[in-house]
Amino acid sequence: MLNNSSPSEPGLAPARENAVINAQCYRMDYEVLHGEASALARFGSVQLGPLTICQHHGYGTHRSSRGPQHIREDGVEDFIVCLPLHGDMRLQQNGCETRLAPGQFALMTTARPYCGSIGCGDDADPFSCFQVRVSNQELRERVPDIDAQCIRPMPIQRGPRKATKNWRHAK
Repeated sequence: MLNNSSPSEPGLAPARENAVINAQCYRMDYEVLHGEASALARFGSVQLGPLTICQHHGYGTHRSSRGPQHIREDGVEDFIVCLPLHGDMRLQQNGCETRLAPGQFALMTTARPYCGSIGCGDDADPFSCFQVRVSNQELRERVPDIDAQCIRPMPIQRGPRKATKNWRHAK
């Protein structure tokens, strides 16, 4: 079962909510850019062996950012697979920016600062996404040049090994 957090309000998320996010994922700042004060945002996570799967859904537009101070505080150097289920996701890292729609995913590293947002055009429409945290070592063993694949939108394809095959052949 996913562990859930409390409702969020516009502006920087309350300290309690940031603490829940940081405990379930990794150190970051979280804020509601726009949306109703009464709108709910829910976070949850589950550990599946070496993977941590986080779910985030809510209303409005929400943003998270991870800066140098977060990286120094927790030392987490893993990869995050970002997968929007409903709504648009925007990611920025290493001077690159991309937009993801449902049916696509992208990879980020927690070893470098990033900024990401998710939302729908209308505050009344819900957004939803999954983020899968994969250990640095696990992924590098399978895809040695994985850093070059960060922030590249990839289509979701069916079948075994499709994602790592895409990463190996992406230019």
